[in-house]
Amino acid sequence: MKQIVWWTWVSNLKFVRVLLGVRPNRQTVMTSATWPQGIRRLHRLAQSYMKNPIQVFVGSLDLAAVHSVTQRIYMANEDEKTDMMHQFFQEMSSHDKVIVFFVKKSKVDDISSDLALTNIDCQSIHGNRDQSDREQALEVLKTGAIQILLETDVASRGIDIEDITHVLNYDFPRNIE
Repeated sequence: MKQIVWWTWVSNLKFVRVLLGVRPNRQTVMTSATWPQGIRRLHRLAQSYMKNPIQVFVGSLDLAAVHSVTQRIYMANEDEKTDMMHQFFQEMSSHDKVIVFFVKKSKVDDISSDLALTNIDCQSIHGNRDQSDREQALEVLKTGAIQILLETDVASRGIDIEDITHVLNYDFPRNIE
């Protein structure tokens, strides 16, 4: 606990040094898509160094995971992960739609090829794919032409597909948010 308090204090001190080093007639803007406690504390600290601060909120401050979402964590080695995922795909209903996130582009390609060899239809997107390919992959998932989309976090923000039933993180995400 002492380390967390120390780290927070050191981080705040660095933030204050940055604010104090900027010219006094500056305009300071802070933005955040979410408003967790850490951001709120930083915002309060920053406000003490601002002239006539204002706040603009769009939507709710109480952003949280959807309450109907069930989260499960399964610990598995690399071979077990692949087997578990294949088993999951084979047990899917015709109404299920799944997005699987990977850390590495090469793993997306490997798993996509493996699934094709076992006659499991899927699409994949990552940073090495053309934008038109990414858009087409999302479209066939939206329309139900495929049920499985494999991807890196290249498209993790801004995906708006209402009937996704499952989201799998094949690898532990680099960023917990």
